Amino acid sequence: MAVGLCLLDIGWSTRELARRLGTTPVIIKRIIEGQGRLANQRLTVAESKTLLEIAAFVREHKMPRRKTPSRK
Repeated sequence: MAVGLCLLDIGWSTRELARRLGTTPVIIKRIIEGQGRLANQRLTVAESKTLLEIAAFVREHKMPRRKTPSRK
């Protein structure tokens, strides 16, 4: 699963995902980089499924973004 791509779609940082999962940003970074599998660190099936569902929802329901004010 492309955890990093899901985070980009949702707009979360590795710190935010770690907070929500009750782990550390270092572990999330290892999972994203593919090193987590070697250390037996990965998302559970339920966590992966939920992350994919959130990312799909965000992609389907684009939120309006604030326009940055033009500088004159």
